Amino acid sequence: MERIWAKLAEHDKRFDKIEAEVSGLRVFILTNTLVIIGTVATSTIGSLALVYAARQDTTATISTALTAIQTALAARPADAPSVPPQPNIIVVPIPMPPGAQGQPAINAPAPSQRPADIAPPTPDAPARP
Repeated sequence: MERIWAKLAEHDKRFDKIEAEVSGLRVFILTNTLVIIGTVATSTIGSLALVYAARQDTTATISTALTAIQTALAARPADAPSVPPQPNIIVVPIPMPPGAQGQPAINAPAPSQRPADIAPPTPDAPARP
């Protein structure tokens, strides 16, 4: 019976850890969502102010709108995401074994087109097609 209670206590601890992680993720997502929404709203308002300023054609209004946009972007937290993280792409070339027939490695020049194999044309030799 004690083993059962020990297992239940262990599972209870695991669920507490998972619950704490989920709660932390919820706060993180909510905070970043609010930062992104605030940035988009401020940029949109600033852009509309720029359009209005362009129609009014006054330098003071344009500079005020640009200053508002720059201030809003500078006021964001330092860890606020500006773009989603991009995945790392690793390209590994696949060399062909010696004497193998088939497709050469991706992006490798064909054996007949390697620069060392191509001789410069001589004046009396016909041009290659």
